[in-house]
Amino acid sequence: MANTQILIVDDDQELREVINDKVAQHFSHKVLHADSVFLASKQLQKHRVDIVISDFEMPGENGLALYRLCQSLGESPLFIFFTGSRKSVIDQAKHNDGTWVIEKPCLEDLVTILKCHGKWYSRGRAA
Repeated sequence: MANTQILIVDDDQELREVINDKVAQHFSHKVLHADSVFLASKQLQKHRVDIVISDFEMPGENGLALYRLCQSLGESPLFIFFTGSRKSVIDQAKHNDGTWVIEKPCLEDLVTILKCHGKWYSRGRAA
């Protein structure tokens, strides 16, 4: 997973930095940031992203819109919703193939998912 690129999307800058720091403790991935679905879409146009870690509820479009955008672009990154949203929103996110939902602030769960899917996902996305 040395060439893996991760896109962190959250309107909370501090949380993006905390997630970035946690990922950096365990992996040597390139990490991109966006604070909205609009800016995330710009990153997706510029970079091949292997993993998206996205908040669900953000101003403007939500994380589900970002997931659907990835699908419409023909991209299938590992998609992780990292959210503090209420249960009904979390249930909505869980009904999408290829997604994980982690309730904030469980950063260790995030690291576990990245470790478990790392080798399999890297081989599947090899250029």
